Amino acid sequence: MSLTVRKSTLTTGCLSPPESVKGMTCLDKSLFNKTICVPFVEIEEQLMESAVKCLKPYLLKLKDFNPVVNEEKKRIVILNPELIASVSDLIGDDTERRHVLRDLCHIRDIGWRDVDMKYENYSHKQVLDAVLPKDSDSVSGFSTIGHILHLNLRPHTFPYKRLIGQVLLDKIKSCELVVNKVNSIANEFRNFEMEVLAQRSPSVTTTVKIKESFCEFEFDFARVYWNPRLGTEHDRIQLKLNKGVDVLYDVFAGVGPFAIPAAKRRKCHVLANDLNPECYKWLQHNSRLNGVDDRLSVYNLDGRQFIQTVIRDHLIHAINTFDGIERTRQYHIVMNLPSLAIQFLDAFKGLLHSIDTSRDYQIDPIIHCYCFVKDEPNNGPKIVKRMAEEVLDHELDSILEIVNIRKVAPNKDIYEMMAKRHTNRESTQKVCDLRLKRAKKMKRNIEVKKLYLKTHQQVEQLDQTLNSMMGTVRGIPTKAYEPKTNCNTNVKTMSESKASKVNLDIDETIHKYSNTMEKFGNDVHVLHCVEASIDWSHVCCALLLATHITTTTTTTTTNNNNRQCCRMMEEVMVMVVVNTAPVGHSQANTPNKR
Repeated sequence: MSLTVRKSTLTTGCLSPPESVKGMTCLDKSLFNKTICVPFVEIEEQLMESAVKCLKPYLLKLKDFNPVVNEEKKRIVILNPELIASVSDLIGDDTERRHVLRDLCHIRDIGWRDVDMKYENYSHKQVLDAVLPKDSDSVSGFSTIGHILHLNLRPHTFPYKRLIGQVLLDKIKSCELVVNKVNSIANEFRNFEMEVLAQRSPSVTTTVKIKESFCEFEFDFARVYWNPRLGTEHDRIQLKLNKGVDVLYDVFAGVGPFAIPAAKRRKCHVLANDLNPECYKWLQHNSRLNGVDDRLSVYNLDGRQFIQTVIRDHLIHAINTFDGIERTRQYHIVMNLPSLAIQFLDAFKGLLHSIDTSRDYQIDPIIHCYCFVKDEPNNGPKIVKRMAEEVLDHELDSILEIVNIRKVAPNKDIYEMMAKRHTNRESTQKVCDLRLKRAKKMKRNIEVKKLYLKTHQQVEQLDQTLNSMMGTVRGIPTKAYEPKTNCNTNVKTMSESKASKVNLDIDETIHKYSNTMEKFGNDVHVLHCVEASIDWSHVCCALLLATHITTTTTTTTTNNNNRQCCRMMEEVMVMVVVNTAPVGHSQANTPNKR
């Protein structure tokens, strides 16, 4: 053949699909056809083995394309036009390459020839990058579960979803079905609704068979939950199990990605549970498929019920029947439900309260709890610890590790918290002490609340009585108040000098309590009695007035009404001293947590 020798510059982007396919929503493979001019060199057949080692980095590598063409006793080696434009680009300054290509193969120049490119020569990434608009993100990733390719498309790609499904079906040979997740995983069974984007034949089903961690799994992907991106995490947990010794409880087992390898590879005794009846069915199937049904017990219960019955009974039985063998045995509890698992931690409160703590052997289960953390990449471990403590209602001092497993969204990560749940006497006492300390802090507010509930119904009556009595003592007639005939006349006919003395004492008392408020600030609060609009200084005056009446009257006994008023005023005064509610707060503003 005749060689076309010419100089050229590097042709950037010539291996990409034509610009005319941009924005295509229905796949037309013919629009991807184009012809490009590529460099090549001729090598004698007997020198090919030596030459290919030097030429390999510069070969034209396309899907379904062979860069070496046989022609008589020579080989035509086609090179990448984006890397090679002249013979100097090919030989370069490398001594060995110069010796092989120039001295041995006698390459003095390169030739150029036309090559036809078609849809089949492009990768799925090249096709999708060329079709989707430039201002939108491409399909960044997908999951492969057996013969199913699972997508989670963003809204801006919805007009192209059929094309995307067909391209992936064409380019990924192991794929027979392309599906897209329609909604988020929000139901109690952790599966999701999906739509079929492309399939090789109508007979293709969603039942898959895969291998992970040297185990086989079979399940209906449309009816259970499976995340192929957690394979590394499954293996990491397996390495924490003592082979042939430990026990694993899997609270949210799914189809068994933690449970099956623990029973098969680590030879551990496993108790696995899932609420989803489909997961329960396939978990039993996978147990038989891997030959571990003698070491794996399967349950179909709510997670909380599984913890408080099956796990509790198994742990108590292990403690009460311990025979002195395998003291190093550990009991691991896996809770892989990131959206809800941390809310189940309170199910462990008092779980083993019925055990005999005087026994020499105790169990401290190790809990592996998974959860989501949003928008806090640097404070993730602190947030996980705080969330767990809020659920347990006490501080955690037995956290072994908090690990960032992976990112599931730009501002959302999965974390695993590994902690011990103590059951021995010393640790149980420590937890009880922490709870007692918190309870003591609440005791004062509880007593105040009880007193408030006892007296707030009398506030309206007390308001009228206090205002009327203050008006009388200060010598200011209260027209709205008409004393009953059986009221103590000593109060009504008090001399002017005594009334002045009472006024002086009242002023001193108000000044005294004002100073107290300024001294203690937020540590001492006075009930404002908003519902009856009683100023706290009025309450102080009322108590002083009640004291003055009982000490200055010449009568040996006071009227029943006066004694009742005094008792009510004393109760309110107690509220003034002990109440911790801020001034101006009404009953409606008082938090229920107090």
